[in-house]
Amino acid sequence: MLGTLWLGYTLYQFKKSPYLHPYMREILSDCALPIAVLTFSLIGSYGFKEIKMSKFRYNPRESLFKMAEMHSQSLGAICSAMGLGFLLSMLFFIEQNLVAALANAPENRLVKGTAYHWDLLLIAIINTGLSLFGMPWIHAAYPHSPLHVRALAQVEQRVESGHVYDTIMNVKETRLTSLGASILVGLSLLLLPVPLQWIPKPVLYGLFLYIALTSIDANQLFERLVLLLKDQLQTAAPNH
Repeated sequence: MLGTLWLGYTLYQFKKSPYLHPYMREILSDCALPIAVLTFSLIGSYGFKEIKMSKFRYNPRESLFKMAEMHSQSLGAICSAMGLGFLLSMLFFIEQNLVAALANAPENRLVKGTAYHWDLLLIAIINTGLSLFGMPWIHAAYPHSPLHVRALAQVEQRVESGHVYDTIMNVKETRLTSLGASILVGLSLLLLPVPLQWIPKPVLYGLFLYIALTSIDANQLFERLVLLLKDQLQTAAPNH
């Protein structure tokens, strides 16, 4: 777990190092997570194969597209589900709009206009179908959506008042990356049970820690908290 986190975050920060060509540093930084997962999956599968670890629970005889049997539920259960579903829809509404606002922040320099109402309509339609088959819901989530924007951005480092800032120059606004990621997620079902069961669960825990750690990169709230621990006389004036 910690090895996956260490290797992934080290490669993620490699773009700030003086080694190799800038293009190579950028590639290593962008591919930090898959490199870390593949490396420690091989180490865990072959170096520690004598240690028994839990794997994905997978039943090949169970249908993935089995519609929920709502008719078998009592009236009280259906009413309770409707109440919980209303609260869940409020959560989706709030998180979707907050994350969309963060992704469309002025500092990201996005050119194409927003479509908050259209996004909510599509999410409602898609999640209705997913609910009928008991599948996980989808919506814009933090930190994935802002990190997706940053991954498509061209970033330059600028020095102001002795402090180095990462400034987004432009963003390649395209839907192909999201479409490609969704297609790959669907195709990952073909990798069950092998080779996905070869990925140890500690590697997945390290993956989640990596996502949490990289989400605070350039986070103003985190930077403000860090300022409380710094010597104000030795710290350059921040931009916030």
